[in-house]
This record gives sequence, C-alpha cells and structure tokens, in this order.
Amino acid sequence: MYEGMDLVNASIRVSYDFLKSSKTKLCFLLCALFPEDHKVTMDVLVGYAMGEGLLGEVETLSEARGNLHIIVDTLVSSGLLLKGDDEGGTLVSSRLLLKGDNEGYVIMHDIVRDAAISIARENESESIMNAGLGLQKWPKLKEAGKCLRLSLMSNDICEVPADIPKCSQLVTLSLASNRLLIEISDDFFGGMKCLATLDLSDTHILSLPQSLSSLNNCLRSLYLDRCWSLAYILPIGNLKTLEILSLQFTIGISRLPEEISRLTNLKMLDLSHNGNLQYIPPKVISSLSSLEELYMTESFNRWEIEGTRDNASLAEVASLTNLTSLYLDILNTKCLSTDIGPCHHWEKLEKFEIRVQKKIVTLFESDPSNIYRAVSKSERCVLLTTSSDSFPVAAWVNVLMEITYDLFLFKCKGLKNVLQLNPKGRFYNLKTLTISGCDEMEYVVNVEEQVPKTMFPQLETLNLHYMGALVSSRNYNSFYQRIWQDPMTSYIELKLPFTFFVVPFPLAFPSNINTSSGGNAFGRNTQSPITDRVLQSSTLPRSWRFVLDDSNGMLRIRVNHHFGLPMSDAQLKTFFNCM
Repeated sequence: MYEGMDLVNASIRVSYDFLKSSKTKLCFLLCALFPEDHKVTMDVLVGYAMGEGLLGEVETLSEARGNLHIIVDTLVSSGLLLKGDDEGGTLVSSRLLLKGDNEGYVIMHDIVRDAAISIARENESESIMNAGLGLQKWPKLKEAGKCLRLSLMSNDICEVPADIPKCSQLVTLSLASNRLLIEISDDFFGGMKCLATLDLSDTHILSLPQSLSSLNNCLRSLYLDRCWSLAYILPIGNLKTLEILSLQFTIGISRLPEEISRLTNLKMLDLSHNGNLQYIPPKVISSLSSLEELYMTESFNRWEIEGTRDNASLAEVASLTNLTSLYLDILNTKCLSTDIGPCHHWEKLEKFEIRVQKKIVTLFESDPSNIYRAVSKSERCVLLTTSSDSFPVAAWVNVLMEITYDLFLFKCKGLKNVLQLNPKGRFYNLKTLTISGCDEMEYVVNVEEQVPKTMFPQLETLNLHYMGALVSSRNYNSFYQRIWQDPMTSYIELKLPFTFFVVPFPLAFPSNINTSSGGNAFGRNTQSPITDRVLQSSTLPRSWRFVLDDSNGMLRIRVNHHFGLPMSDAQLKTFFNCM
C-alpha cells in the first residue's frame, strides 16, 4: 500500500490508517480544507464538524464541543498532534496537528497537509481542496455533482458566476479569505439541498444572495466574520435549521433584522466587535429560545431597561434559560439597580464577561492599569462602573457576584465597599478583586456589617489602584482573617500604589524586599525620604514577600500560607494604618 511513498509520507499515512474511528479520520481531513499554517479555531472547527455529522446526536452545543475535544484528544493521545499555546509557547513532539491550549486552535503542518490532500483525493471528487493557490477565477469542477467538500479559501476570486455547475451533494463550502470577492450570483445556492456549513468570512461581499434562503432545511453553520462591507443580511432569517451564526467584526450591520427572530434552533450567536450595531428590535433576542452562547463584546450596548422599548432589553437576555456563555457590554449604570426578571439560571453560566460602564473602553484605548487586558483573559468576569443610581443592586447582580472569578471595579461612584454588590457577602468563587479609581470607597469590606466568616474563600489577588479615600480601620484585620479561613488558598497577592506607604511615622517592613527586576526595592536613590521612613525593623512575617514593581510604582505583597501564619493584630494595625 505504501510502495512508492517517501519515508515521511509513508509514516504519515501509517499514522492515519491506524486511527480506528472514521470520524477521527474525517476530522483530520477537514483541517486540510484550510490553507497552510492556518490557525483553525475550535469555534470554527466545531461548526464544520457538526455539518459533517462527526459529533453525533447531541442536544446542546456544549455536548458538541465536548465530543469534538474527544476526537481531537484522541489524535493527541495517538501521537498525531503537536501541542502549543496561543502565546507562542514551546511545542512538544508530534507530527500532524498543533492543538492550541484553552480551546484555542489546531494547525496542520504543510507537509502533513499535502499528505492529507493526497489521501482525500483517493476518494474521487468528494473533497476539492484548492485553498491558497492564488486562483482568480472559479475553478472547473469535473464532477461537481459528486463533490461533498469544496474549499477555495485564501484565493483571489472576485466573483462567483451564475453558470457554474451545480454542486447538489455539497455539505461543506468555504470561500473564506477571498478578499476580492464582492458579489455572489443571486441563484448560486439554488439546488444545494445538503449544504450544512458555509464560510464566507473575510470577503468583501456587499449582500447575501436571495438563493441563500433555499438552504432553509439544511444549513447549520454560517460564518460571516470580518465581512467589512456586508450590510444586507435579511435572507438569514429564513434559515430555520441554523445553529451557529458568527458575524464578528461585520461592521456594516447597523440594525439586526426582525427576521432573525425566526432562528429558534440557533445555539450560538456571535455579534462581537460590531460597533455600528445600534438597533436590535424588541423580542428578537428573546425569540432565540435555544440560544446557549451569546457573544456581544464591543458591539450593541444600548440595552433598554425602561421607557420607549425601541431596542432589545436586558430582560430578554435574562429570559434565555439555556445560556452557558454570555458576553455583554451595557452602557447604562442604572441597569445595576433594575429588576430584569428571574435569572437564577445564570448560575449555570460557564463563561461570561459582563461590562457595565458609562463609556465602553476598548482594548485599543489607553488602559494604564491593564484592567481591560485582564478582563479579556478572564473566563468569568464582571467589570463595573457605578453611579449613585446603581444602588441598591438588583437580584441579577447578586447572582453574578456569587459565580464570578474576576471582579473589576473601575471609577465607581456611590460605592463605599464591595458588600454593596452582594449584601450577604457571597463572593464564593472570587479569585481576583481589582479596584481602581473608586475615590469614594472607604473600606474594601466593612466587617461591622453582617457578613459570612468565609466571604472570600477563593481569593488569590487583591489589586488596589488610585484609592485615595481608603481609611485606617480595624476592618482590615477582620477582612484578612476572613480570607485566611480557607487553608487551600496558596497565596494572597496584594498590589497597592507605593505612594500609600509615604507616611509620617516609621513603618515596619521585612528585610527581604525586592523589585520585580531584581534590584533595590526603592529605586536607585536608596537615601530617599521614602527609604528612611519604611526601611526600619523587620516585624512582619518573613513568609511575606514584598515586591516593588519598578514600571508602575506598585508594591506587590505575596503571602505564602504554606510558610507562615497571618499577621498578628499588632502587625495588621501597623501595616494598614499607612492607608
């Protein structure tokens, strides 16, 4: 069977043939539809795999993702995958694919891809893989009626003519990254009764052809990401079998058509980074009763909470009982005190990013405290800017506080301590608390209020930036004793502006104070007044590690519980009086 093959191709073919599952083999071949060195995100691959029927009879998108990971992990365990990460980390041994961490991506090596294309060609005309060949015209298809998969990604095709042979059996079609593509003939999709996955991302099409509606009984996944010029998307409303709809960065859309409400089987809707999307008619979102994942970061943010109801409301989002992922921007701080209906089902959210602000700040804008970059990397996070009308907070805020991993409070007005966000102190899953520019906050926690003894059982990091109103109080002792109730917490990392420690009395510090760069903790001028004030006796536990970050003047205190006990009352009083 392997006669005539060179050693490398024969080795790849043996590895492929030893795969027991036909679904695993087909998943591998699907990756060859993409150009050389292309990072195939797991979000895209799950749609392709669903269309090909690789993921079984699943009821939820979460199940589909789980089955996809089983297939990919099977390839990993068989030694056919190369693992890496999204940050360009070290790659470990493998041969066929690179699998990114954190549900990132897979990459097929160009040599392996050539072998995969060769394998696919053995099955006559089932798969046509012409990605990245520099094609300027639609290719001639000898047996178009037999073709199941057609990839023309990353070419220079500028139009899809009307007189091309019909691909009646086509299941997967990708014209993605044909950046010169402006027009698709109006009847192009007529006769495609089996098409399940369509990818038109990164093209310059101005509108969707009317014949797209003919896919109403078959299309399951539609990718229209970064179609900068696309404005007319009305035909999508007829695709009643659609389960995945991705419109990231499709900035020509200013209004979501009412017809989208017909997509009652839709499980994932991604409208991220569509800053021009200003209108979503009422009852559209609430009609998507099967929706599991809703992504709207840096997109529509004019959620109605009362009044004219010209737009979608937060109550509609709260009515979606199947949600497992929710990413929203809300440009109205009053919503925090507004009842949006029952939302106890949000307790099953697996991933979310909720940003409530007066002004949406993007990652491309100034971010001196790196707050927005930290938000973008979090799995479950809430970023809040509050006003006087944000309190008392509504029940939905309490629910989110109980399941949030990372909480960012930025320039909050009317917020004097974090208990206002959950009066019962149920921050049970909170790992990071970042408070920046909240100049009315007097206490992080006012423990004179009735709160649980283990209010922050999972807390690892507390970041405080520009907090001029924090006052000296015995509250800090009780606050940190509560953190230390949980012996499983490996460390607490407290970041404070170093200016807090410029005080009119000696402050005791341990002698092992280091900078993040390894130099003197107090800069080059070791005889400065600051040094004279703080470098006194070492009365704090030596298990505490103090690091002054030279780059931003922040003092980082890392507490290792495995090597020392919490501060005594006297030590806490000495330490926190400086604030």
